[in-house]
Amino acid sequence: MKKVLAISSVLLGVVFLAGCGQQQTSQTQQPAPSAPATQQKEQSVTNQPQNNQPNSSTGIVYTNPEFGFKLNLPAGWDNYKVSVQKSTTQKGYTNIHVLLPTTDASWPGHYISDTETMKGYVSMFAIGAWDASLWNQEKNSKDCKNDPNPGCPNESAVVAKNNKYVFDITGAQDYPSDLQAMIPTSGFTSNFLKGKFDLPVN
Repeated sequence: MKKVLAISSVLLGVVFLAGCGQQQTSQTQQPAPSAPATQQKEQSVTNQPQNNQPNSSTGIVYTNPEFGFKLNLPAGWDNYKVSVQKSTTQKGYTNIHVLLPTTDASWPGHYISDTETMKGYVSMFAIGAWDASLWNQEKNSKDCKNDPNPGCPNESAVVAKNNKYVFDITGAQDYPSDLQAMIPTSGFTSNFLKGKFDLPVN
C-alpha cells in the first residue's frame, strides 16, 4: 500500500511540473507588444492620411473627412498617397487623386501646381467631388447639352451622390509599365468602385 502511494505521489508531481512547463512555453510565444508602434511608423513614412484603417477584405480604407466618404482600395495599394486639388477656376469642384509609387525613373511624376510635382508617384485615378448645385448647373448648361466635352458632368462616371455632393471617377491616359498590373481590365470606371465607395446620406 505504501508503495502504491509513493508511486502515485511521484506521478502527480510529474504531471504538475509538465503543466507548469507548458504554461511557461505558451507565454513566451506571444507577439512582442512593439508591433503596432512599428506599423504606425511605416504609415507615417508613406504619408498616408492619419485616418486610414486596415481592412482585411479589400486592403485599406481611405476616409475623407471634408466630404464624408470612405474609399476601399485594393490589396497591394498600401503605399498610396492622396493629393487633394481644389479647382482655382471652378468653385465647388475638387479633384482627389489616388497615387501609387513607380520605379520608372523616366516618369515625370504627379503634377500638383505650376511649381510643384510629386516625383516618383502616379495618379491612378481621381475622384471628382462636385457641389450638387454646380453639377446640375454644368450638366444643364448650353455648352454641355449641345457639345459635351470631357469637363462636362458624365452620369456614367458617377460613383455616388447625396444632397450635397456628386462624386465621379476619371482615370489617366497612360501609366508606367510597373503599374500596368494595377489597372483593371475595364479601366478606372464607376464599376471599379462599385461596392467600395461608402457615402453617408446627407
